[in-house]
Amino acid sequence: MLVFLFHLSPHFLATPGLAWIQQGSKFGFFGVDIFFVLSGIVVGNVARATKESGSGALEFAYRRLTRIYVGYWPALIVTVCISTWLFHKSFSLDLITIKSALLLTPTVVGNILPTAWSLTFEIYFYVLVVIVYFAAYRFRTLAIALLLLAFMTWNGYWFLFQKAIVVNGDQPIRFFLSAFCIEFFAGVLLAELWAKGRLSSRYIPGAFGVALISLYAATTTDLSDRVEIVRVCTFGIAAFCICYVALASERVATIVRPKSAFEWLGDCSYSFYLLHPVLLDLAGYSKGTIARLTGIPPAAVLIAQCIAIVLFCGLWFARIERPAFALSQSLLSSSHRKTN
Repeated sequence: MLVFLFHLSPHFLATPGLAWIQQGSKFGFFGVDIFFVLSGIVVGNVARATKESGSGALEFAYRRLTRIYVGYWPALIVTVCISTWLFHKSFSLDLITIKSALLLTPTVVGNILPTAWSLTFEIYFYVLVVIVYFAAYRFRTLAIALLLLAFMTWNGYWFLFQKAIVVNGDQPIRFFLSAFCIEFFAGVLLAELWAKGRLSSRYIPGAFGVALISLYAATTTDLSDRVEIVRVCTFGIAAFCICYVALASERVATIVRPKSAFEWLGDCSYSFYLLHPVLLDLAGYSKGTIARLTGIPPAAVLIAQCIAIVLFCGLWFARIERPAFALSQSLLSSSHRKTN
């Protein structure tokens, strides 16, 4: 939802009465930092459960990759169709398009779906997790700590001693040693601590305070939106603390479970993440016409369009993404039965 608000920023600016919201929504990219930490938690738990169940790295990789690609490719097709039909964009079957279709481009530029760059990182994280959980399982906590130290040392060195190079985006091996790996493995570490019952609720107030301080620093620092290590040290720390509070709170008996509406939003969040950019383009294209023909204020039209986008993504999840993923998992189960 934060990323959605971020992409809504230009729409807020262009809509009378809503321009003030852009002052906060422009930091909505913070949602990706939360996503990376959460992904570390989820993937770490899945990898540990897969290993302890006796399944191997191939099954883990299959389940995680199908989870990404089965949801991504239909959304990619819809985006291409809308962009071609309505906005008269042309797509050629060249290397750039192929890399975008296969999620091999870790930048916004070069991707057909603007949000796809983060999925390229996600796939790379899976490779690292396979190494930690299936090649060094007995020493996984040490491996996680060493990886975190390595990523922090590398990125810290380049920022402190070669700042101009980092700011210009010319840091060597930028993708493979990205500071975003720190966020992911911080999440994996949280998953390990949570599984061992070592997340204490006594630190919740402190974590909440650190999150607020980090967010203040992030929103007042010029480089936090374009230099990865600065972003990780501000937005990333806030994301880590928020996830810590959420996990530690589960140890408290009085925690309130999320209502079904929030669970539904969580279920369709991947479809929402993939489809909302092109749907917002469609909304921007039609907002003025709808307001002119109906006499409804543009602000009200935009709000209604946002609600429609959320509902459409929920329907897409129920009718497209979930059945497609279920089919991919049934194929795996069928393969297991034939093997046995």
